[in-house]
Amino acid sequence: WSLDAGRNYTNALSMTTGTTEYIYGQEIPVNFKGIWDVAKDQTIQLDLGYLKEDLKSRDTLNRTEYDNHRFNYSLDYSGKKDKLDWQLRFYGSEYEKNYDAYRKSTGARVGSDSATNKTNTLEGRVTKSINDKHLLTGGFEMNFQKLDGTRILDGGQDSSKYAFYIQDEWTPSEKWLIIPAVRVEKVQDFDASITPRVGATYFIRPDMRFKMNLSGGYRTPSLTERYNDWIMASMGPITIRQMGNPNLDAEKSLAGEIGFEKDWKKSDLQVRIYRNEVKDLIEGSMTRRTPMRWIASYKNVDDAILQGVEITGSHKLTKEIKLRLGYSYLDAYDDNTDERLMGRARNQITFGMTYEPEKSPWSVSFDGNYMMDYIYDDGTADGDNKTFLIFNGIVNRKFGKDGKGTAYFGVENIFDKKEYDMDYYGRTYVIGVNYKF
Repeated sequence: WSLDAGRNYTNALSMTTGTTEYIYGQEIPVNFKGIWDVAKDQTIQLDLGYLKEDLKSRDTLNRTEYDNHRFNYSLDYSGKKDKLDWQLRFYGSEYEKNYDAYRKSTGARVGSDSATNKTNTLEGRVTKSINDKHLLTGGFEMNFQKLDGTRILDGGQDSSKYAFYIQDEWTPSEKWLIIPAVRVEKVQDFDASITPRVGATYFIRPDMRFKMNLSGGYRTPSLTERYNDWIMASMGPITIRQMGNPNLDAEKSLAGEIGFEKDWKKSDLQVRIYRNEVKDLIEGSMTRRTPMRWIASYKNVDDAILQGVEITGSHKLTKEIKLRLGYSYLDAYDDNTDERLMGRARNQITFGMTYEPEKSPWSVSFDGNYMMDYIYDDGTADGDNKTFLIFNGIVNRKFGKDGKGTAYFGVENIFDKKEYDMDYYGRTYVIGVNYKF
C-alpha cells in the first residue's frame, strides 16, 4: 500500500489593470493505493483520492473565490491463468465546485455559482489466446453521469452509455499483423452505433514496417457541451458566457491512414499520411452578441475534412546526446464552404535534445514547439492568425542510493511568449524534488 499527500500553491500573475490572467491559490491532494494478492496471478487494487482547492481570481471590478472538492475511487480485479487473462474495474468521481464573486470596491457579493459532476463506470475485459495466430479480446463498458447545479440548464442533467467490443490480433505469417475490431455503443438520447476498424502492419524487415489503418468513428457530445450555461470569464466590462447546445448531433467519421517506420542503429523515422472525413464535427465557437458580451458555445460542422502528414524522427548523436525532430502539416476545412477549421495550426515543427552524460547524475533536456498559421477563434469571421514558438528546458540531478531521488529545475516558455487567449502567460519557472522510498 502507499499513501501520499501534498500542497500545491500557485501565485497570481498580476496585470497592471488589476486583473489576474489565471486562477491562483492552493490545492491539497491526498491519495491512497492498496494492492492485495488474492491468489496466484490474481490481484485486487483499491485507489482512493481526495483533492481540495481554495482558489481565487480577480478582474478590474470583482474578486472571485472558489471552493472545490473532488473524490476519486477505483476498485480493480485482474488476473490470468493459462492462456486467459481478465480485468473487471469499477471507478468513478464526484467533483463539487462553488464560487462567489464580490465587488472589490464595496465587498458586496455580486454573483455565485455551483456545480456537481458525478460519474461512475463499470468495465470488463477478457483476452484469450486461441492459438499462435489469434489473440481474441472482448470487453464491455457501462457509464453513468449526472450534472447538477446553477451552471446547468434546467438545474440538472444525466446520461448513460453502454458499449461492448471485440477484436482479434491475427498473425497469419511472420510478415503480417492484422487487427480487425468492432465496437457497438448506445448513448442515452442518441441512436446506437456500430464502428468497425481494421489495422495492419507489414514487416518488410525486422527494422522496417509499413502500416495501414481504416476505421469508423462515433462521438456523442458531452453533457457540458450540451447543457452548460454560466459566465465563464470576465475581463473588466467584457463577459464571456459559455452556453451549451442541446441540439448537437453525434459525430460520425471515416478515417484512413498509411505509415512507414524505419529503425537504424542510432536513428529512427516515422512517416504518417492520413485523411479523416467527419460528418457533424463538434466544434467550439465564439460569437460577439455585443462589443461587451461574448458567447462561447458549440456547433456541428456538417461535413469536415482533416488531412495531413506527420514526420517524426530521432538520432543518437553520441552516447550522451539524443536529438528529436518532427513536422506536421494539417489541412482542416469545412467541406461545404472551404473555410478553415479554427483552433488548429496548419504547420507545426517540434524539436528537442536530451543530454545524459555517462556516469553522471546530471541530465539536461530541451524541447520546442513552433506553430505556424494557427487560426484562433476570436469571435470574428476570419479569426486571428498566429505564429509563435514555445521553448522549454529542464535540468535534472539524481541523488540517493540507486538514484531513487531526482531534483529538477526548469524554465517553461523560455522566450516569454504571451498569448493570453491561448493560455500562454509568459515565462514560468519550475523547481521540485521527487524521491521514491
